[in-house]
Amino acid sequence: MQTLTDPSCQRPRALIVDDNENTVALFEALLASWGCDCETADNGAVAVEKATTTAFDLILMDYMMPAMNGIDATNNIRRGETRLGWHAPIILHSVYPVDELDKRCRQADLDGYLVKPLNLTAVERTVKSALKRSRDLRTRLLFAAIKPTTVH
Repeated sequence: MQTLTDPSCQRPRALIVDDNENTVALFEALLASWGCDCETADNGAVAVEKATTTAFDLILMDYMMPAMNGIDATNNIRRGETRLGWHAPIILHSVYPVDELDKRCRQADLDGYLVKPLNLTAVERTVKSALKRSRDLRTRLLFAAIKPTTVH
């Protein structure tokens, strides 16, 4: 299991969850250009397995997938996060209109959503904001883990 102090945590880590290879390739290219290491999952069940053993800085989650949809996967990931001591931002992406997604996103403790077809400006703004929140949280957690020593 990867820990927050693991040296491999230096670059942001993203999990791309989508059953569409073209969407995965697009997100991989964008995230790599922004300095992220990426892993992929082609359904929600695989995403839950990966996200409950690795502290990702960002999860991009498709809504409609085989085996388990994005909302159910998010609910399962949130239940498993306590083992990692980490809360990964999860951004849902879907072809469904914003008004249909807004309530479901709030109920599932999602950090945001993107509507397909994707607007690259919105993707960049949403992803970079989520990565900044992860970096800030990771920094706070690492500093909290450092125990001050007493000088005599």
